[in-house]
Amino acid sequence: MNKDWQKKALELREEGYSNRAIGRKLGKDESVVRRYFKREVCEVLTPDTIDIKFYGGAPAGGMSYLMPEVSPTIGAKVLFLDLEVSASVVAAFSMFKHFSTPDHIIQFPYILSFACNWLHEPEDNIYAVHLADFEGFEEDHKSDKELVMRLWQFMEEADIVIIQNEGFDRGWFSQRCAYWDLPEPSPYRVCCTLKGLKKAMSLPSNSLGYSTKYFNLGHQKLSHDGISLWIRCMNGEIEALDLMKEYNVGDIPTLRQLYLKIRPWVPNHPNVALYYGDKDGKKRCSVCGSTHLTELESKAYTNLSIFTAYRCDDCGTVKRDGEREKGSSKHYLRAISK
Repeated sequence: MNKDWQKKALELREEGYSNRAIGRKLGKDESVVRRYFKREVCEVLTPDTIDIKFYGGAPAGGMSYLMPEVSPTIGAKVLFLDLEVSASVVAAFSMFKHFSTPDHIIQFPYILSFACNWLHEPEDNIYAVHLADFEGFEEDHKSDKELVMRLWQFMEEADIVIIQNEGFDRGWFSQRCAYWDLPEPSPYRVCCTLKGLKKAMSLPSNSLGYSTKYFNLGHQKLSHDGISLWIRCMNGEIEALDLMKEYNVGDIPTLRQLYLKIRPWVPNHPNVALYYGDKDGKKRCSVCGSTHLTELESKAYTNLSIFTAYRCDDCGTVKRDGEREKGSSKHYLRAISK
């Protein structure tokens, strides 16, 4: 096997090129480049050496950081994700109103578990881990380093990530990567169902639990034992962590069903049609990627142009053509900026 392209791929990776860009430069499909980094490059991880090339191998303890292989799909790889994090431990003199400064903090919070599911895979094919699933748990039951490394692999693979609260889940992933000196993963888009609900609708509450009940979805958010469960997890009780993972897993089908329910209404939804390329020359829905489109009699109008409008026969969203109708703005006057 010719290894020249692999050597060049490593050099380009170190220069910051994405898998897609490397593939274009070397005449290789992105999937070939991605598989090479994941299966062929063996970098040993230790607490002191974390490198952007940690796509295979194992740390000194023998723990494999390779995530389960993702089944092939055409188009964007869309990931549903949910995190559960610990509470902060602070010193306080009162049981009532209290303002904590950094000096009050005894233990900073960390990630307890995460669960995820690929859109192109069955709804019940959910991957989930908690801290006790990793070898480092016996040495330090509060260290989420190995868990964050595993999560990094999923984020590296994903093109679009669906989450209920972008500020929380994405923020926690980013800050824990920064804490452990992990590199930023390859570019990915985020679709936040919470933001979508707030912008497109007027529900009394936009929480995952309320919205799934409002839309009468098949899966409902699970209940838990309250703060006592979090305290037990923070004390390193494996039984409690198992319950936390079960609760975490329960949020994935609810998130998935909520997303599919409101998907046509979400403003500024990532354009999934871009991930198919234009090899077949077919128009695709920008929300779900379907080619089953119905041209509408009504047109889409802006202040200057007229566009052909289409409704997707699969997800129901209505979008306009990328090119305006010829002559639609030729004789129109423009507004004057004031």
